[in-house]
Amino acid sequence: MVLLVFSGASNPGGATQWLQSSVIMAPGTASQTTVDHDVMIQSFFIGEPASCYGSNINCFVNDNGSRIQNVTVTASLDSPLRVTSSLYNGNFSLQINAYSPNGYQPAYMQWVIGCSAQFVPGLMGCYLQAYYVQANDGVLLAQSGIPQYLVVPSPDLTTGTNISISANTNSTGNVVSASGQIELANGTVVFSSLVSLTTFQYGSPNPIVGNAQAPIVGFETQLIGDGNGDAATFTQGSGSLIVKAATPIWSSPSPVGLPYVQYNLPNKGTVEKSNIAYGAYSHPSMVSTSTTSRSIQSNSSQTGGTTSTSSSALTSTAGSSGNSGGGMVNYIVVNRFVLLPFLIVAVSGLLIEGYTIWSRRRRNSNRSEGSR
Repeated sequence: MVLLVFSGASNPGGATQWLQSSVIMAPGTASQTTVDHDVMIQSFFIGEPASCYGSNINCFVNDNGSRIQNVTVTASLDSPLRVTSSLYNGNFSLQINAYSPNGYQPAYMQWVIGCSAQFVPGLMGCYLQAYYVQANDGVLLAQSGIPQYLVVPSPDLTTGTNISISANTNSTGNVVSASGQIELANGTVVFSSLVSLTTFQYGSPNPIVGNAQAPIVGFETQLIGDGNGDAATFTQGSGSLIVKAATPIWSSPSPVGLPYVQYNLPNKGTVEKSNIAYGAYSHPSMVSTSTTSRSIQSNSSQTGGTTSTSSSALTSTAGSSGNSGGGMVNYIVVNRFVLLPFLIVAVSGLLIEGYTIWSRRRRNSNRSEGSR
């Protein structure tokens, strides 16, 4: 839109000064790219080890030793998930294998959603368990959670299915529960389970009881066999592993040698395997756009045939001329299409005024000739 402002002022000398001020609203679009450091995404697929290795070894997600809070890992399928296993046809599991800092007896933690087809061919019994597997000396502390076998038809695990595990923390960063679910492509949740973590106990005949709640300083995610060292051979399987946290997360090649990881046994990690490979982690980027308007004012003044023009950017108000003589007349014309009738009326008025003056002079001239 164009706003034109005309101001007329009568000067003592008889000349009329006109000031034209046009304010132009110029739209503009700005874009801004924001990187989400609380989320990382990597691809998984059947094949040889890739940027983040494969099978039961993946890149190490961490925040440089800081506690990571409220972790959720989702395997989002881009293809059906089909697998044969060395033990039973159809077994697989999604695992989070996490590490605690120094000072906590659970040094290595594990959460698992496992699916096994050992009961009925074509149907899988799926379960969630939270394992506090080992202290720093490799001693098994506890296995928490009762398997909840819910039947999931194998053909339902197709493109668009999401398999998720969450490690839920309190305000200090200690993991207090683990939850998991399987959501099919149509939005139906066919499996959901929650395990509350309080204490562990091990040893006999007088078991030692300890606090099972510990923080996470890093973890690995794997899509592998179901359990007991099982090796899953996938015939179909690709998609993304999406890692989310309430704190920033980054990727390192391995936890080996990091000073804030207390579990440093030579053969760390889970023992189940698969033929799945993992691509490099990356943080997603979000592009936001906004549309803005700016005002550009240009002023031109004309007095007795002399014109001068000046412009001022980012100005939203029109200039004004001082009243140095008689009364001030202001005309505000919105939109250039309204200006045309105004000009026609103005020109017509001038023509009529000119014709009136010409007629008056002619009559006076005729009278003069008649008196002679």
